[in-house]
Amino acid sequence: MGEGGGARWWAVRLSVIAACLFFIFFGINLLIASYKLTSPHYFVLTFFASNFIILFSGAILVGFCIQVFIRLKGKSGFPVESDEKESPFESGPKEE
Repeated sequence: MGEGGGARWWAVRLSVIAACLFFIFFGINLLIASYKLTSPHYFVLTFFASNFIILFSGAILVGFCIQVFIRLKGKSGFPVESDEKESPFESGPKEE
């Protein structure tokens, strides 16, 4: 567990990034396919569904890419398993 984080941290981030890329390409294919539909009702439903898939996948992709970029730059704003810092939210009232 060095500066780059543990293997589990990287596996989770890279697998989510891969899943987001898959759904972005799936959404783009669905968007293209929606223009081939003959029914206007099905077109509208498929068009908006594909745009939501692209939007949500893109937003999640950007978030996880920012996490990876920050971790690679060494400005670790995310907890690493080797960090021994105490969280201010976990500590209760201090007894004297």
